[in-house]
Amino acid sequence: MFSLSFFLKNSWLGIAVLFITACQPTAEKVIEKMDYAKINPLVYKSLKKIPDSINVGIPFLKTYYSNNQQPLFVTENDSAYTKIDTLIHYLSKSEEHGIANSYLFADSLAYWKSQLLNSNSINYILTEKIERHAALSYIKYCTGICYGFLNPKYFTNYHYTTASPDSNFMVQILKATVSCDSLATLITQIQPQSAEYKKLQNLRNVYMQYIDSIIQPIPLLDKDEIIKYGEHHRSIPLIKQRLSITQLLSADSVPNYMFDKQLLHAINKFQKDNDFLSEKSIDNLTINALNRPFSYYINLIDCNLERLRWQPTALANQTKYIRVNVASKTLKAIRNDSVILDMNICVGRPPKHLTPFLESKIYEGILNPKWRVPNSIIIKEFAPIMIKGDTGYLKRNRLRIFYKGREIPHDSVKWEKLAEKYQPYSIEQDSGALNSLGRIKFSFPNTFDIYLHDTNYKSIFKKYKRDVSHGCVRVEKPIELLLFCLPELKKPKPDDVKKQNILCDKIRLNLDMKPKTKDGKKYLDELMKANDSTDFRMRKVKIYPYVPILIDYRTFDTDSKENIRFCEDIYGMDSLLYHSMHSMMGDSILSTVGTY
Repeated sequence: MFSLSFFLKNSWLGIAVLFITACQPTAEKVIEKMDYAKINPLVYKSLKKIPDSINVGIPFLKTYYSNNQQPLFVTENDSAYTKIDTLIHYLSKSEEHGIANSYLFADSLAYWKSQLLNSNSINYILTEKIERHAALSYIKYCTGICYGFLNPKYFTNYHYTTASPDSNFMVQILKATVSCDSLATLITQIQPQSAEYKKLQNLRNVYMQYIDSIIQPIPLLDKDEIIKYGEHHRSIPLIKQRLSITQLLSADSVPNYMFDKQLLHAINKFQKDNDFLSEKSIDNLTINALNRPFSYYINLIDCNLERLRWQPTALANQTKYIRVNVASKTLKAIRNDSVILDMNICVGRPPKHLTPFLESKIYEGILNPKWRVPNSIIIKEFAPIMIKGDTGYLKRNRLRIFYKGREIPHDSVKWEKLAEKYQPYSIEQDSGALNSLGRIKFSFPNTFDIYLHDTNYKSIFKKYKRDVSHGCVRVEKPIELLLFCLPELKKPKPDDVKKQNILCDKIRLNLDMKPKTKDGKKYLDELMKANDSTDFRMRKVKIYPYVPILIDYRTFDTDSKENIRFCEDIYGMDSLLYHSMHSMMGDSILSTVGTY
């Protein structure tokens, strides 16, 4: 039997095959012979079909490909197309940012590039396809990873502006394609660098390890039932199994039915990580959280990675500001990147009284404010109470009724006739300890007539459910927050320090608190000796320079040790954002290249 080598050497067919093979150019020679000047006009012709509104970078790409002969990525001085490899490397890691690889065409670019390198003929159509998609994916990645792939203004309840990529940014990223080194450097630099972002990414990697874990559902408890520390319960083994998967509980823990000390430590850590109150008991709130699939946390993280990419203009270049997180029901006062104050708050009750997400500047603190009751509360809450016959309600709460500026008795009001189109009365609550606004109100311009304020119901801040207001934000530490808002003394002179101390103690005196500083005590003593108590009476504290405030929504928070805590999506915003992101990633690269 003749071997194949013998056949190729001795037959006329073999000679023909060898001749044809020798005449065919190699892929390297094909790439060298390609006229790269023909590629840009082809790319430009395709880009002309894409509206400029799709992405801020589209007009810049059109200008580049119409004015230059050298492609950005598939270049003649890069015969191995290593620049494409650099881009593919970063695009393929986009899932670490919560963005699907397919949305950025990472796998497609790698496949098309291998086709081109293995081709034995010049293929301008494929080359143009690679160049165009590489350019589109590049600007899509850069604008999205730096400024967000979606814009919050398209979501309900968002009323603040975020930064968007400008011409300087686009010029910078196009210049970075000149060499592979600068391309890699730029992509690395524009990725979010905050500690919160990095920690969420790390947690995402952790939960990805558990994504295929099988969790046997834990049965919910009967109404009003809880599992107390030290008790035995049929669900304890399943609870321990769930906690052991994420290594909150040691895998060698005793598999019994007892709520023991080891389980208490693990369940408290789980409760804290999910922003629940840490207690010596397990209720349905905790069991529902334990039953969540790990994909729940991955989706939650992806939503918040996107939120962290948004750059609110209100906080740009600010060293002192207040940030309210409606979802976690917390407020942080920040100075020079350090959290000076961290407190619980109360926010608007869904679905009708959502606290709006907005930006503004606090310009004033009002001491011992009066509360002018909104019409909606008079009609929907006060009127039903009065109609039912609780005539002492208004008096107990120090509420007074006015008609055309004149105070009138409650029994002169025809409560059953009040409606949105007919509500001629005003109701005010006297200032003082019983006032619903407490002792301090913080004013900032906004179209929703909301503000930050104290409350006479202090115990609410110790509860888990704090979405209870009509939209305003109740703060746990109003006095500390007002003092934070006072101007910073940079290289203060003794007189400046004295004035600041006296101001702080005048505020305390007006809130029925004792002065703390020597300057304040001396000032008060002098007033008492002069028998003059009017000089320290204050109603308003002007705040200048104004203190920026951002009321935002993130379903995570950080504690004093910068540990991540997840929180409930009380307004359902995660669901909206998640579905919008997946809808975006399901579109083609030509129809959706970004949203800016």
